[in-house]
Amino acid sequence: MQLRVLYTSDGLIVSLARHQEAVVGDFGRRPPRIAVQPGEGQHVAVVDLDAMWAPRSLAEIHRAFEVAEGADGCSLRERGGKA
Repeated sequence: MQLRVLYTSDGLIVSLARHQEAVVGDFGRRPPRIAVQPGEGQHVAVVDLDAMWAPRSLAEIHRAFEVAEGADGCSLRERGGKA
């Protein structure tokens, strides 16, 4: 499962949503919408979520994770080594 995440430069998650693929409609292919736009010092990324977390609520995921930026892009890491 993938999530679209709005986060700060230090990895704090501001907002997240389940990622949806582009939609094909009457006017062609549209990218998915995101409800919030990044402000200064904020970034948006699409990250993979381990399947064991898929049934959990977005609120639980928000509390349990932060964003880690690396050479291969962004990923989620558990806060403080526990969730």
